[in-house]
Amino acid sequence: MITLKDISKKSGYSVSTVSKALNGSSEIGVKTTLLIQ
Repeated sequence: MITLKDISKKSGYSVSTVSKALNGSSEIGVKTTLLIQ
């Protein structure tokens, strides 16, 4: 199973940013969200 920590390491973003992006938070920019997804 892939974890937030795995995505964080691969993307270079913090676990918090990854979590917010995947949950659709408006705090994270569209470009960043697309890169993480």
